[in-house]
Amino acid sequence: MGTILIGILSSIFYLLSSIYHPMSGHSKWKQIKYKKGAADVKRGKIFSSLTKAITVASRTGQNLDMAVSRAKTANMPANNIERAIKKGTGELNDGTTIEELVYECYGPGGAAILISALTDNRNRTLAELKSTLNKLGGRLAETGSVQYLFDRQGLIEVALNPNRARDDVELMLIEAGVDDIQAEDDRLSIIVSPSALMLTKKAIEQNGLSVLDTHLTNVAKMTITLSSDDEQKLIRLMEAIDELDDVESIETNAELL
Repeated sequence: MGTILIGILSSIFYLLSSIYHPMSGHSKWKQIKYKKGAADVKRGKIFSSLTKAITVASRTGQNLDMAVSRAKTANMPANNIERAIKKGTGELNDGTTIEELVYECYGPGGAAILISALTDNRNRTLAELKSTLNKLGGRLAETGSVQYLFDRQGLIEVALNPNRARDDVELMLIEAGVDDIQAEDDRLSIIVSPSALMLTKKAIEQNGLSVLDTHLTNVAKMTITLSSDDEQKLIRLMEAIDELDDVESIETNAELL
């Protein structure tokens, strides 16, 4: 019996160690984004971003459940959500069309940068991005030269509950089929395949955990290390890009230590 128990515990430890990773150097950028996200909520910018995402999703028929779920998590009024859906389906025609665009760039130290934007004026968005890159040491890359360095993944951010043991939470997440778990100060960042994103979110909520956010993200297949000087320059560039109104997300393959 003791041998069997040891075998079971060893298997559990192996499963945990194979998918659990302490947060890598990207934590610095994540902390910056969390602070920015809180500021965006305060000034209402988050609703503008969510509205555009719902409009695109309802027009294309892709990821609408996810977009609406994010809006509800952010306490966006139901009337705003309904109006954004109707705009996407064409029921409300105000003469504007929201596009989803991806920009590939290089930053200081040769860091690859992948940017997602939602815009009603691609010329304006491109001009603002070029201006920011030129000022802060970045440049646009040829189509396809950066995107292949990243995998499209689903990301679920779950609040840590002080009343529940982290080991128990992680075992539950393994049973829910997550691919990777990364520890933050106040949350767990969980990577799943895009097709399993919403089902995994539902399973997590049914187990009594609080989901802070659910979205698609770009995860670098391999990371590079920059000099301290290039790292600081890259962070300044990414912060400036992230401040542009049309930019939805920005990721890099650089380790930000």
